[in-house]
Amino acid sequence: MVVTHGDPAAPEVIHTISCRGSRFTSSFEEEREGLKTALEWLTEHHHTGRIMICSDSQTLLRAVDNMSETVTDVIEC
Repeated sequence: MVVTHGDPAAPEVIHTISCRGSRFTSSFEEEREGLKTALEWLTEHHHTGRIMICSDSQTLLRAVDNMSETVTDVIEC
């Protein structure tokens, strides 16, 4: 996860988080954990204002849009 600030065309990186995923997992599960980590970071740092979260996982984004049970933990964040 990379947190940036400023112009999306030339962002300033202010924080990065990386971690090893589970030994046996799917890309969907890893993308879900990444999104959840981003939301938790925003909560912990009391961020206000506009934010943009980007993901290349269409499956994850559709699951969030459809309020799927597979992303209940993300929606709760």
